[in-house]
Amino acid sequence: MRSFYYLLQLLFAGLAAAQCNTYAVANVTGGFRTRQFVDFSTAQAGQSASTLLSNNGFSISDWPVTDTPPAISHTFVPGNVALTNGALSLKVNAYSGSGNVIGAEFSTNAEFKYVSVRTVQKSSSVPGVCEGNFFYKDQVAEIDFEILTSTVFQSSLACVPPGIWATTHPFKEGVESYSETFPFPFDPRADFHEYRVDFIQIAAQSKEVCDRYKIPLIINDRVDVALAVGASGVHVGQDDMDVELVRKLLPAGSIVGLSCNTPEQVKEAVKLGVDYVGIGAVWGTKTKNVTSPIIGTRGVGERLKELDGTTIKAVAIGGIKTSNLWRTLYGGVSVTGHVLDGVAVVSEIVASQDPRGVATALGKIVKAFKSQQLLSNSLLQKNDIVDKASELIGKTRDISPLVHQITNNVVATQSANVTLAVGASPIMATEPEEMEDLSKICGALLVNIGTMRADGLEGMRLAGRYANKYRKPIVFDPVGVGLLDLWQVGVIKGNAGELAALAGTSEVLSRGVDSVGSGFKDPVSFVQNLAKRERCVVVLTGPTDYISDGTNVAVLQNGDNFLGKITGSGCILGSIIASYSATALHGVEVLPNEESRLVDLERLFIAAITGYGPSYPTARQC
Repeated sequence: MRSFYYLLQLLFAGLAAAQCNTYAVANVTGGFRTRQFVDFSTAQAGQSASTLLSNNGFSISDWPVTDTPPAISHTFVPGNVALTNGALSLKVNAYSGSGNVIGAEFSTNAEFKYVSVRTVQKSSSVPGVCEGNFFYKDQVAEIDFEILTSTVFQSSLACVPPGIWATTHPFKEGVESYSETFPFPFDPRADFHEYRVDFIQIAAQSKEVCDRYKIPLIINDRVDVALAVGASGVHVGQDDMDVELVRKLLPAGSIVGLSCNTPEQVKEAVKLGVDYVGIGAVWGTKTKNVTSPIIGTRGVGERLKELDGTTIKAVAIGGIKTSNLWRTLYGGVSVTGHVLDGVAVVSEIVASQDPRGVATALGKIVKAFKSQQLLSNSLLQKNDIVDKASELIGKTRDISPLVHQITNNVVATQSANVTLAVGASPIMATEPEEMEDLSKICGALLVNIGTMRADGLEGMRLAGRYANKYRKPIVFDPVGVGLLDLWQVGVIKGNAGELAALAGTSEVLSRGVDSVGSGFKDPVSFVQNLAKRERCVVVLTGPTDYISDGTNVAVLQNGDNFLGKITGSGCILGSIIASYSATALHGVEVLPNEESRLVDLERLFIAAITGYGPSYPTARQC
């Protein structure tokens, strides 16, 4: 094994750093409560490092870490922490492929929590060695200054990038953990650099900017930081300080927000009298390790419903960006019409080279969505429906829209033929690499998951994603029932058993792809409520068919017993509805940058009725 010395200079009072370039780390999650300065500027070689550190609330680590392969065991040795002239020296043995790694570490005593840390350091150029400043925030909190080798065999020569780490560490089960590496825009091995983490400074500067534009500043988790800079309020999570205590510590009138993952947590937030709730995580996110379930956009509305009749605001949190923002806002409306008041966005803004441009784009989408929400669905008259359906039939033959179909392979040929028969043009592509190009040229997408395979899921996922992106209507046929959180659909078509499973009711059961029993007691209310929940048109097939956009319900009594004696009649209907949906949206202007609405309920409601062909005039409105 090869030995070397790594010089870690802690820059506090009295230590000049004129020769160092300064690198300030911004936007650090967490932060620490008590300032504790240690001055090594007068330290002399041979003095007791242990005494100096302990007098300032630090301890030298003296413990082994024994791991099972592929991790590498290492031991922190007190003698490897020593004072030199004006600095602290940490010694480590570089990993050579076998044996125990001898390292060095000192850390804060049990309950010290820090607001700022400044160091001057030069990274090691020895292969297989990494060093860092590790910050832990939670029950038994500490800051570690340590060097050790990479803990994975395959990474021993490609070690963890040296840098400043900010971490909340889960010392108890169920507590969220968070970690992030802040990369350097320079070679940290080339020279000494000053590194600074200062949460208070960032908060104070943010407060100045927010005050300038009259925007309230909310501090995450940290009541002490909010008090120090005079912030407008604090946002806490389920495992952070209790809301009642936060209220006691903050000035009267301060804003208090609470993260909520379940409807029960939202109910409790209402009782606690918070000013707003953060609902999520809606999507997967790398900003933090999410320990609670991802709720998806469809889960947002269920939680928003608990806020009915209150003045508590709600924002969606977790993985939100421009590409899924409209989907989040639109799909997150409750069946009672409760809408999100806003969204919380982190990564897409702070990681962008153009944060202002990203923020502007996000703001435009929110404004466009809210303006669309002012346009309520209108009650349609039977004669108007008949006239518009007649127009769709003729127009489809005139323009022959291209309809992309990822469908049940049992009926792929019949589906393609019936698409041609109504005047549209089918394309039955499934290759994932083709999906974006197809979404640009096709008028609609049909996804039928009746014979879904694992190797076909990626094509479906991408097809729906790009259909949403380019605002092409999606007709979804959940044969046997499947996933629905991947994208926002325009039409859901299914029999009573399939839609009952989708709605989470056992009123109607299914046997394979067929329904069992007499059907719903109140099918009109069922399809209307499901359409409201899923924010789309719902088609319930059976002896009598029911179609709803959440406001209107059409009842079509033109079924035939013969349809139950052939394979794929429902799948074929999906192809026809997709064809007329493509025509219904043909020529509709699509605004750039995700600013157009995802679903045009009135047009798709007419298209779904038109899918029933010559017998559609028997439809009536409920």
